[in-house]
Amino acid sequence: MIRLIRPLSLHMVSRFVALLLLLGACSSAETLDSTGSSAAPASTTTSSSTTSQQEPPVFHLFDSEGLDLEVFRDGLITAEKSVVDQMFSSAPLYEMDLVMKEDLTGISGAMSVRFVNGEVGALGEVGALGEVVFRLFPNISDGSVLVNGLAVDGSSVEPSYGLDGSVMTVPLESPLQPGEHVIITMEIDVTAPIEEGGKYGTFLLDDEILAFSHFFPILAVYDDEGWNTEIPAPHGDSVFSDSGFFLVRLETPMNLTVVTSGQLVAKEVLPDSDNEARFYSAGPVRDFYLAASHRFEMIQVRVGETIINSFAPPEFAAQNQDVLASVEASVAMFNELYGSYPYTELDFVSTATLALGVEYPGVVAMAMGHYDPESGFDQPTIVSTVVHEVAHQWFYGTVGNDQLDEPWLDEAMAQYATWVYWRETQGEGGDEGFRTHLDSRWARVEYADIPIGLPADAYEGTEYGAIVYGRGPLFVDGLAKIVGQETFDEFLAEYAATFKYGIASTQGYQALLERHCGCDLSHEFEAAVYPR
Repeated sequence: MIRLIRPLSLHMVSRFVALLLLLGACSSAETLDSTGSSAAPASTTTSSSTTSQQEPPVFHLFDSEGLDLEVFRDGLITAEKSVVDQMFSSAPLYEMDLVMKEDLTGISGAMSVRFVNGEVGALGEVGALGEVVFRLFPNISDGSVLVNGLAVDGSSVEPSYGLDGSVMTVPLESPLQPGEHVIITMEIDVTAPIEEGGKYGTFLLDDEILAFSHFFPILAVYDDEGWNTEIPAPHGDSVFSDSGFFLVRLETPMNLTVVTSGQLVAKEVLPDSDNEARFYSAGPVRDFYLAASHRFEMIQVRVGETIINSFAPPEFAAQNQDVLASVEASVAMFNELYGSYPYTELDFVSTATLALGVEYPGVVAMAMGHYDPESGFDQPTIVSTVVHEVAHQWFYGTVGNDQLDEPWLDEAMAQYATWVYWRETQGEGGDEGFRTHLDSRWARVEYADIPIGLPADAYEGTEYGAIVYGRGPLFVDGLAKIVGQETFDEFLAEYAATFKYGIASTQGYQALLERHCGCDLSHEFEAAVYPR
C-alpha cells in the first residue's frame, strides 16, 4: 500500500520526462465497453473478470471431495500449475455462496472453511489445537459482518468474540491433531459504510463504486506467537493471512462489472430474476478482494501468459490507458527480476480509497485521483504508485510477511523495486530522482535513527511513512551496494522463490542474503532493522 502523500517534486518531474513520454505513447491495450463486451478484434482474449469465452471447469460448492482441481490450475501460468497439487490438501479452502444487495451496500450468504492443522507451536513443534480463530475486519472498519448458524463438522457451536468484534474464536469439541482438518460453516451478512470510512476507503461504497476488502471471516495466522489477533494500527495494512484456495458463487444485479481476486470461471443468468450468478476461483492466494460498479469500463493487455485489466469510469479513458501502460511495463520487468507473476490475471481498479493504492492478491485498488486530471497528481506520482503496487504482487502477494509486525518486508521492498524500475528505465536521472524522493521522506522526521523493522503500531505520526517507506528502501539499496548488485539480484530471485506462497521473516531474509554473499550482516541489521 502507498499512503496518500503530496505529489513528487518538480525536480523529479524534470528527470522523468523522457520515460513518461514513452509510457504515454506505448500502451497496446484495447478498449471494452462497460458491460465487458470486447470492442477489440476477435482474436483478443477477453478478461475473465467480466466474461468467459470457453467452457470453464465445473465446480460445486461445499463438495471439496469431488472437486476438480483444474478450476484452480486454470488460473495459474503453466509453470505454476503443479503448486495446486502440492498445496491443496493442507491449505485453507474457503467456499462462499453469496448474494449482493441490489444497492451494492453489502453481501449475505453461506460460507464454509476447511481448516487443516499444520500450525507450528511456540517451541517449533506441531501441536493439537483446541480452537480456530477468525478475523472479522468489517467490524473495525466502520461496517459490520454478522455471523449466524456457526457449526463445526455439522455440530452447532457458540463462538466468543473479542477486540471490538474483530476476533471470533470457534471452540472445537476435541483437540485437532496435526494433519487433521475440520469444516467450519456459517451464515454471514456483511454491510459496508457509505461515502466515508472503511479504513482509507478500502471497505466502502462511494460514488457508485463498491470496494469490498477483507469482507468475510478470514482465518487468523497461528505462528510462534500463537494466534495473531491484534487490532491493526490506524496506518498500514490490516491483514496477515496464510495462502489458501477460494471458490465463490456470487449473485449480482445484471450488467454489473465485478472485479475480484482470481478468475471468473462461469456466469449464469438466473430465470425469473434480474440477477445473474458468477462463479470465481482463486488460489493459492492470501485473501479474496471484490470491487463492483456500473460505471467501470475495462481495457486490457497481455504480458506473457497473464491478462492485465484496468477498470475506470469512461470519462477517464485516456488516464486509464496511462495506468495500464505502467502496469504492463513493470510486470514485464519484475517477471525478469523476481520470477514470473504466477496468475493468469491481474486487475487494476479505480476506487474511492484515500491511500494512493492498495494491494490485494491479483488486484490493485487505485485512488480515483490517478485517473482524474483535475486531481493534481503528477505523472511521476502516478507511475510510482502503479509500479509500487505491482511490486506488491511479489512482496506481499506471493512472498507473504506479517504486515502488522514486520511491514518493512513488503513496503520497503516494494519501494526498492519501484526505485529499480526508475533506475532501469530512466538511467541515472531516474536513480537520483527517486533517491531524492526517498531521502525527503526520511527527512520528515529529521533522519531519526528509528529502526525500519518495528511493528506498524510502534511508529507515531509521520514516522511510519518516513521510516518504512523512506529509510527502508535506502537501507535495502545499501545492502545491495555491500554485497554487490549482481549478488543482491540473485538473492532477491531466490528469496521470491523460497518464500513463494509462504511467510517470510526478517531473520529469514537476513540468513538467505548472508548465504548468498558469504558475509556477516549482523551489524547492518542490528543498526537499522531490529528493535532496540
